[in-house]
Amino acid sequence: MLTGLQWECTAVFHLYLLPLLHCNASLSTMISQNKSSRPDHNGWMPGRKRLMTTFFILLLAHLIADFPLQTNRIYALKTQGNKGLALHVAIHVIVAALLIERPWQHIPLLFVYGAIHFAVDWLKVHKSGIRQTPGFLLDQLAHFVTIVVLSFWQPYLTSLLPFWLVWLGIMLTLVPALLMTLWVLANDLRSNLPNNPTVTWASCRLLPLSQKIGSVFVVSLLLMMLLVVV
Repeated sequence: MLTGLQWECTAVFHLYLLPLLHCNASLSTMISQNKSSRPDHNGWMPGRKRLMTTFFILLLAHLIADFPLQTNRIYALKTQGNKGLALHVAIHVIVAALLIERPWQHIPLLFVYGAIHFAVDWLKVHKSGIRQTPGFLLDQLAHFVTIVVLSFWQPYLTSLLPFWLVWLGIMLTLVPALLMTLWVLANDLRSNLPNNPTVTWASCRLLPLSQKIGSVFVVSLLLMMLLVVV
């Protein structure tokens, strides 16, 4: 019999990561077949303007893995021990790997990305205070700075997705990220404003709303990736 964690990991894999893996393989094949006739096949600008390719890829991977794919169960496991935290980091690394061409050539980058994410989240779990908002914002700032530094280290990753789809993915996943931020803030405000109906509503409703919207957006991205393949 599968445990609750095994069911959740299996669901995440089959609903999100497995379709991404199929898209990754199909897009890689399509790109390799057309590379000679399409030097800039994914719409990314050549030369200096491609310096931020790594940034956009890692930012999209972070937004997907840290919000829609971080379910309540995974978050609980992350706060309970290193195994749950390692699972969360593994999802980050897998999503990032699926968004780039030939990820096996970028293992050092993916390893550093995962190791730093593990360290940042470990500090957040073990050094969190009474209020959640400061720790949440510092955590996200640390991840953002990490992505910027890694972008300067290896700026020329080749995106598996076209430029417009990466940008659209970032814009879509920013919505559940913003809702999650407001939910964290509402939880902190509720202790000072227990009778405020807006704060009460936000603290009760924004988390499930963020999760539902995030799931819809991830499925939409998967469908658009399939359309790109076709």
